[in-house]
Amino acid sequence: MPRQISEKELDVVLRAAAKYPEGRSIEDIAAALEEKLPRRTLQRRLALLVERKRLAVEGRARGSRYRPAARVVEARGEARGRSRAEGHGEAHIPVSPEAEIIRKSVREPTQNRRPVGYNRAFLDAYRPNETFYLSAETRQRLQEYIAVHNRDPKPFVWTAKANDILQKVIRANRRLSSKNNEALH
Repeated sequence: MPRQISEKELDVVLRAAAKYPEGRSIEDIAAALEEKLPRRTLQRRLALLVERKRLAVEGRARGSRYRPAARVVEARGEARGRSRAEGHGEAHIPVSPEAEIIRKSVREPTQNRRPVGYNRAFLDAYRPNETFYLSAETRQRLQEYIAVHNRDPKPFVWTAKANDILQKVIRANRRLSSKNNEALH
């Protein structure tokens, strides 16, 4: 019978992964651990955290990147004076049931998604500002939502660190420059 992994042991790995909200490889997470673990042990713990939906994984095999799972946090109360809230993860935006289906399918790993093609007749019939994909009611609700939020716009504050952006650019360049992608060049 396999040994049970305690919550304390899982929390250590979770805290190390949480240092990288944009996601990192198993090697990066291993380096962030205070107490080093054998690679296979770390893989098992990461897999268990993914299974329990405490971590999300993107990619496969050596390309796997682990990041904290999105959590929906609801806050209630009244703010007085100056305040600042910062967080990582995902904001909860209420969407229609149809949009929720789309959101779930887009979040599926690409290898699990059902391939889709174009509906040529739909594309040929589309005329900008004349024909619409969304119903009149949905378009009206979107316009109202936008109008409400445009009354009191909030400035965008860039939270990514320049070093993290550069690392992403370097990773993307490596992928595009690899022999597997020679057909792109």
